[in-house]
Amino acid sequence: MSIPKPFVLTALHQVEYAVNDLSYSRRFFGEVFGEREVEAPFAKVLTNPALEIRHCGFGLTVQQLCRPLMPGLPHYDALQALGNTVHNLCFLIDDVDAFTASCRRADIESLIEFSMTDNWHRVLADDNIDGNHASYIFDTRSSLGFHLEIAETPWVVEPDPPVMLPAYGPQWSALGVDAGNRLAGLNVVVADVDRTHETLEAVFGANLTTHSRDDHPTVVELGSVRLAFHQPSAAPNYQAFFDRRGPGVHSLVAHVPDLGQVHTALASFGVDVAAAHPSMLTVSADVGERAIHARSLEQVGVDFVLAEAPA
Repeated sequence: MSIPKPFVLTALHQVEYAVNDLSYSRRFFGEVFGEREVEAPFAKVLTNPALEIRHCGFGLTVQQLCRPLMPGLPHYDALQALGNTVHNLCFLIDDVDAFTASCRRADIESLIEFSMTDNWHRVLADDNIDGNHASYIFDTRSSLGFHLEIAETPWVVEPDPPVMLPAYGPQWSALGVDAGNRLAGLNVVVADVDRTHETLEAVFGANLTTHSRDDHPTVVELGSVRLAFHQPSAAPNYQAFFDRRGPGVHSLVAHVPDLGQVHTALASFGVDVAAAHPSMLTVSADVGERAIHARSLEQVGVDFVLAEAPA
């Protein structure tokens, strides 16, 4: 397979969900993790007849909460089939055409293609808009465990205050939206980790850093976040997840300022908590043996593996 044309990939920008109840999801992130709504004007612009959208923070990434409104579209179909779920991960790049060419070479098709032109003109000055405004969500759940959303950064000069909060950027704390949580990585369940790694290499090329290939899981770094890909048999929780949902994002791994406080808040939402299986800790050496596994898949569409931030 030919080497992908180079492009610049941002840090992971959004974890995007399909959920039944936006208010509940926002309250969950607020009351459990102390996170608040972010990018409210941008989320309002993005809301459309197919999706009602809200954004909240978590671990210096945006959690894009989407309530599907229109039958027959991917988010709606995912919600009907799976219940609350992580639908896609979103990255910004400098050359969307180079990325789509890589996907075509890897026989990856788009689920959705849409223009952001009108949206950018609603939030940016006309003379500060540049680039290709086409955005794509690619059909990669079967191979990667999530769909891929890709768009180009639209501005000539990033506006101040920012329209979007760059992942891992100083704007979070400067705007008072940093609750102290830190995302260490994601656990993803796939049918075949070797196929997954081949797909990642074909699409992302030099933007992909592989940390572990000798043993399962496969751990890679993509957009400044680590992804651990597990086959279902790696642990009982993964097998049960796969049997019900197929490939998918199983859990977000994060450090929190006060694990006891989070544990209490999880109980108020009826979330079962257990000790985290060792396989869930491979994305970060700082996530120790005392990490907990919050089984919140039904409530918000993803589980959490949580440890207190290292001293």
